[in-house]
Amino acid sequence: MKLTGLQYIPKGLYVYNRLKNTDKDALKIVYPGGIGDTIQAMRLTEEFLRINQVKKVIVIVKEAQQDIPDWYSLKAEKIVLSAADMRGLSLYILISHKFDQDQIYYAYHRRDRLGRAIRGGNLSETYSNSVMYVPEEKAVVPEIPFVECKEYMDTVLLAPYSYSMKDVPLSFYQKLAHELADRGYTVYTNVHRAEKPLDRTTPLYLTLSELMRSAPNFRLIISSRSGLCDALALCKCDLAVIHQKHYVDAESGRFSNDISDLYGFKTVTNLLYSPDSESSLIQTCLELVKKSTEIHKS
Repeated sequence: MKLTGLQYIPKGLYVYNRLKNTDKDALKIVYPGGIGDTIQAMRLTEEFLRINQVKKVIVIVKEAQQDIPDWYSLKAEKIVLSAADMRGLSLYILISHKFDQDQIYYAYHRRDRLGRAIRGGNLSETYSNSVMYVPEEKAVVPEIPFVECKEYMDTVLLAPYSYSMKDVPLSFYQKLAHELADRGYTVYTNVHRAEKPLDRTTPLYLTLSELMRSAPNFRLIISSRSGLCDALALCKCDLAVIHQKHYVDAESGRFSNDISDLYGFKTVTNLLYSPDSESSLIQTCLELVKKSTEIHKS
């Protein structure tokens, strides 16, 4: 039977107590967020440990994100939890407000007693000001080694699946996949577990680290804005990120979660999705692929 909501709390209490009794000399840092959140917290962790004079640390991550700590020189042990165990642990910590107790540190968004998220600006500013309490300029940007793979050269990767932002429908990506295939491009769909590839595409089953090492091979990666984009941006690959309108700042017209702002990389193209402009957005994507292909050939 699938657990929902508060049914995860007993599981979370059990996991919390298990961690509390694990190596009481070590600080256990819990990273329960999505990929983007974990990257934001992890890039501040090294300075966090130095400031707080932590001599021994254990990082607690979800199974799907177990590669991320390896990108950083933390010299930390690692405990990997299932998604269900991590959700229960996170809910228990949020409800009990044990954000920094029992040698367990919660490296995710805090909430006040009314359940409201405590923010400190955009994503990177929030983690700097309200989660890790480390100056943003101390953040570490890892170097991701590139692995050449001729199989992926001259191809396009579509990443339509996003758990945090579901406003870009799969039907849009299906139309885009058909248009790309009609023009002779080889197209892959990034998939995980039970996710299905788009028609006329090849499924790409890679771990997060494998995908990041391979990403620069693709002519272009087109993805809905998700935590995966944070990871891909670190590879400095050609990346087109599709945003939704409610993430556009009304005053400045800028995207509130623009990866270019978060990391300063210039290989990212930001695009805006709306149901009324699907055709023009598909044409823009096709032009980006063509332009990228011409650049790689020159």
